[in-house]
Amino acid sequence: MKKIILLLIIIVLFSCEKKSTSATKNKEVKIEKIHNMDWLLGKWIRTNDKKRKQIYESWTKNSFTCKNKEIDFLNIIHYEKDGKNLKAYVSNNEMKIPFEFKRLNK
Repeated sequence: MKKIILLLIIIVLFSCEKKSTSATKNKEVKIEKIHNMDWLLGKWIRTNDKKRKQIYESWTKNSFTCKNKEIDFLNIIHYEKDGKNLKAYVSNNEMKIPFEFKRLNK
């Protein structure tokens, strides 16, 4: 699980880099908007994990948090909407790493 979280952090950091290549300039990117995500609201428990292991998630309209209490290293991931920006925090009881995102123009 530590490797997965570390991989997610690395992906987030590299996805923030703005790269421009001739291949990406010529490609047309199609983005589909999801207008109603209310079905995600509420508290959830993962049901297809190993026995005796429980993972909980809580989703609200402006934020959501994922926790895995069975690991020590950065076991909480929290995303929240801050105006037009997105903030993410990866943390545990000892440390908290903030990430701030701004929506790119479409």
